[in-house]
Amino acid sequence: MSDFVFDNDAFNKSYIQNGSFKHNPTVFKLFPYVTSPSNKDWDSFDYILGAFIRYLKSKKKTKAVEYSDVIDSVLERVTIDKETERAAFRRLIEKAYFDESGRLKCDNIHTYEYSQNSSTENKISEFLVSVLCDNEIIEEYISQCKDRSSNLLDQILNESLPVLNDNDRKSEYFNLNPRIRELFTEDICFLLENGTFNGEEITELLSYYYFFYISQSIFKLDNSLENKSRSEEKLYYCLSWEKTSQTRKCYNYGWKKVERHLDSMFSHAILLDMLNFINFGKQCCYDEMYRIYEDSDSKARADLYRMVFDLKTKYETEYIKEKNIPFEAVPQNGDFSVLLKAFHKSIKTQFLYSDNRKAASERFGKKFFVFSKNNFLQNRGKNGLMLALDEERIVLLTKVVLKNREQIKFNDLLSEFEIRGIFFDKSSKEALIEFYDKLGLIEKKSDSGDAKYVKGIL
Repeated sequence: MSDFVFDNDAFNKSYIQNGSFKHNPTVFKLFPYVTSPSNKDWDSFDYILGAFIRYLKSKKKTKAVEYSDVIDSVLERVTIDKETERAAFRRLIEKAYFDESGRLKCDNIHTYEYSQNSSTENKISEFLVSVLCDNEIIEEYISQCKDRSSNLLDQILNESLPVLNDNDRKSEYFNLNPRIRELFTEDICFLLENGTFNGEEITELLSYYYFFYISQSIFKLDNSLENKSRSEEKLYYCLSWEKTSQTRKCYNYGWKKVERHLDSMFSHAILLDMLNFINFGKQCCYDEMYRIYEDSDSKARADLYRMVFDLKTKYETEYIKEKNIPFEAVPQNGDFSVLLKAFHKSIKTQFLYSDNRKAASERFGKKFFVFSKNNFLQNRGKNGLMLALDEERIVLLTKVVLKNREQIKFNDLLSEFEIRGIFFDKSSKEALIEFYDKLGLIEKKSDSGDAKYVKGIL
């Protein structure tokens, strides 16, 4: 690329509000978080499935379904002559498909589409679909589930629900880990295979992959800025029922490893958003910017360096009002990667010099911390918080790894877990074998580790 242009008008429209600079990323969406304070931290995927399915199918949400209208529509589709039998049938429909407050129960893939979700659940769902889903492939499996409703009454009820309008809104989150999208698509399609649908299993899978994607994205951003080639990091988990100590890998290379990077999330989101007002030809993370820079001729490199240098200088001298902040100086003509790292450090540093800005940055990372604490972290007393998997998650992950295979070597199973971001040390591996053995899933063909097999979970 020979010509780089910074869209100054669009930048000012996004970042300058009432004459003040606002850290407000708009063109490069990385995470589904905002910095505004809220009374309640979102910490659960319990009710997210309906919004997820709607975004996946590009459907708009509807108002709460009026149960009387739906039941009337059901009765119009069946022939019942006697009034007493019609009244009894109405009561049956009410009890089977609506709760005590008259809300539609979500118990199959079609009724989930009518669930009422919060704005946060909608935002998280949009993010999940954008970064985790190959929409066309997953939609095909979902359609098989809808075509195979469990009974005739379910089908009549589904047909009686209002038609959802199409949603033309496109998800715009930048995908930092395409490989994780491929894995998730493969695993969720297995759970939807043969027209079956288990909402609890899919919700658990979404929950894990959300953690997997966000944690690895945090590492990817720091590694990419440092121009390091590796994009994924090993995270060690323990099993929720085993004893741990500070000598274990799950202590040193588990949650503590993620936590050290949390305070960089918002700074990365801001810097990458600002840099993407430069016309690179497409949206870029740091690694792609470095590649474009290296592939450019000397004049284009100088132009791009000067453009980012000027933006950094203006940010430090005009946008940030405090005058005592120790920003890192860089030469007017120097190494491009050094410039980007110094710019990122400037953004992180200035958050420390304003209570309001510091609180906003902390709230951004806290969104992920609270979710992680309530879903994947265990408090181990003096050992602090550790990443832990309980029995139910182990069973689900084993199921999606084996898929339709009758059995798998234990060591191959561990490799599949590692592909999905889950690492165990020696003690956890031994505890895992004991767990499978209690379930009757271990087949030993000799005493060696290579000869232990794990049977499939139905």
